[in-house]
Amino acid sequence: FNDANVRKAVAYAIDRAQVIEIAEEGLASPAYTFYSAGFGQYTGVNHYDTDLEKAKELLAAAGYSEDNKLKFTMQVSGDVKILQAQAIQMGLNATGMVDAQIESMELTALKDLFKKAEYDMSLYNWANGASGADSNVRPILSSGSGSNRSHYANAEMDALMDKALVEMDVTTREEMYKTIQTTIMEDLPIMPLYYDKVFVGASKNVQNFAPDIMECHNFSRTYVQE
Repeated sequence: FNDANVRKAVAYAIDRAQVIEIAEEGLASPAYTFYSAGFGQYTGVNHYDTDLEKAKELLAAAGYSEDNKLKFTMQVSGDVKILQAQAIQMGLNATGMVDAQIESMELTALKDLFKKAEYDMSLYNWANGASGADSNVRPILSSGSGSNRSHYANAEMDALMDKALVEMDVTTREEMYKTIQTTIMEDLPIMPLYYDKVFVGASKNVQNFAPDIMECHNFSRTYVQE
């Protein structure tokens, strides 16, 4: 996976709709970037829509073929991650140039592999606890971050993250995050799959309730009608 052609080939072989159907029973929306729509959707990103022929071309460029397959293991933890991996495995193996295996393990063991960077490919969640674009990129993609599971390191992007964080002009700041997003999705250390849909249940008597995208619901104006 040090070869960008391999990373992009895998991205083109993934069928997000299939992953969502199998792992989330259809209750999710495709993710094309590490920014979710709730924090502002930025443009200019390569979507890596499913394209097996493109995946085959990139694998061939990396030196792989049906006789010399790319072989690797997806290390995962948890039932949902296994389902995700199985859906991805189908797409990868459908190229005829990949032999992808799945290894299930305890989360503590998987996190140890993350820390040591001793794994091939894995699946992991990112749940953001704070609003803002910086919180969706710095923890998971800045150099040396403990949550940077891919061990991606780009000094130029680190510097741009720092500048964007303190930029007061909204338009300039958005352009900075657009550059960050576009560059990282071109380097492709991670491949976003989908955003979970958030469900909130309430009785018909609950009035004036507006769900919060961070699930930090404000009930100050909510009341119960008898």
